[in-house]
Amino acid sequence: MNNGFLLFLLAMILTGCDQEKVAEKQYEPERAAEAWVSSPHEKWPQMVLTNHAEFKGHTALHGASSFLL
Repeated sequence: MNNGFLLFLLAMILTGCDQEKVAEKQYEPERAAEAWVSSPHEKWPQMVLTNHAEFKGHTALHGASSFLL
C-alpha cells in the first residue's frame, strides 16, 4: 500500500468515528420485565422468530426461521 492510501484511510477512521453519536444510537431505555419472567421456565410462553419481507418483482417472504433458547 502506498502512503497516500494509508493517510486517506487514517483520516477516514479519525473523522468517521464519533463515539458519542454511536453510543446515543445504541442506547435503549430500560424496560420493565414481562410478568411471565418470574414464573418457572416450564410455564414460559413459546416464542418463535418470524420473517416478513417484501420485494419489488419477487414474491414476499413470510415464515418462521428460528427459536429462542
